[in-house]
Amino acid sequence: MGPPGGKGWGPPGGGKGWGPPPGPGMGGPPGGKGWGPPPGPGMEGGKGDGKGGWGAPPPAIAQVEEPVRREWGEEHVRVIHGQLNIELSMQDPPLDDDALMNFCDWLDGYLPQVVANYPHLRKTGANVDLSDNVIGPQGLDRLFEELRKHQVPCVTMKCFRNVVNDAVIDTFVEYLHTQPENLPITGIHISHNRISDKGALRFLRASCTCGHYPTKVTKKPLWLRLENNEIDKPEEVIAQCGHEEYAVCTMKDGLCTQLDCDHVNVTVQVPHFYSQNNNQEKKPKGDKGKGKGKGDFGDGKGKGKGEGKGGKKGKKGVNRNVAKTIDLEEPEPALEDYPMEEHCPFKLDWSGRDSNKHALPMLIDIKEDSVVAKASIKPGENFLVNLNGMDVSMLEREQVEDALEERPVRMKVGKLASDNFN
Repeated sequence: MGPPGGKGWGPPGGGKGWGPPPGPGMGGPPGGKGWGPPPGPGMEGGKGDGKGGWGAPPPAIAQVEEPVRREWGEEHVRVIHGQLNIELSMQDPPLDDDALMNFCDWLDGYLPQVVANYPHLRKTGANVDLSDNVIGPQGLDRLFEELRKHQVPCVTMKCFRNVVNDAVIDTFVEYLHTQPENLPITGIHISHNRISDKGALRFLRASCTCGHYPTKVTKKPLWLRLENNEIDKPEEVIAQCGHEEYAVCTMKDGLCTQLDCDHVNVTVQVPHFYSQNNNQEKKPKGDKGKGKGKGDFGDGKGKGKGEGKGGKKGKKGVNRNVAKTIDLEEPEPALEDYPMEEHCPFKLDWSGRDSNKHALPMLIDIKEDSVVAKASIKPGENFLVNLNGMDVSMLEREQVEDALEERPVRMKVGKLASDNFN
């Protein structure tokens, strides 16, 4: 299927300009009437006692809430390790479409100077984090337009836990087909939104037919997060992709479009795809028997020696809702017997990558009196979730360790939770 006609990455050509539309004209004042406020309600005499009195007071004027005034600055748009980082996650109050478009108006005037100072951004791209807001399709579409206008490709997009629905699929389809061939987007995280079965199928179809995946050099698939949306029958979506011969991987043996999928040589990876809002995996109940007894892992009581509720423990993950942000401004006190002892006040345990190549590293052996220890981070209970605006699950170990050698560094650390959002 050929790419749909879209907007290219070059400067805009003839046709409509990029300036704002002309506003309404300012006509003269109407004849015979002044510009003062309209006359208020009259004061009428009362009724009943013959003496007259004041009439009812004029109705109260409804109070109109002023829009939230937001200040945009360098903390929202930064250049880190040669890439543009747009960091707008968890805004207070949360960003909606109007607020994001207001940001884009500001970005339109700010970004040209950033690109002039760092012209390589057009070759390294941007990481965008809009997670945990109330952004919809219009705001997201406008942000893509702004990046395209200034020729800065989007490398990763995180827009999970928002209100994005199927209307945004056209934006992603167009971007996937018209993005620069030498710098395609590598990760899209839009879980916990309102994408339907039809929208998910269109998204997967565009990912598999745009011709950019696996990537030309690194041979990596597109990393796409679509779990916890309004997808009623995820198994049928995957089955349809298999019928159309698309190499879609769910990261689960026997549940991909290809039965012999090795989870590597594929076009797109959609981990946790079967976990949707209407079919969350539940702990299995144990069989009932005779007598009294508690389950091996659950808290229920059965009649007998059965396992009771919860015959299987829930899968643990990282609760990103309560992740702590820690800034490392200067080199920290040394740790002995660790390759990064001159830079990092903790060690990372990467053993989780032995079974899952996207597992998050655990913080261990945290140096006392370090900024990490002062943030009440306990060793063996916390995972490195985000590093300089980048999802650590999408980074190689070498990339993480190289980033931790630089200063300043901003990282997010999360504790264990029952729900797996990795």
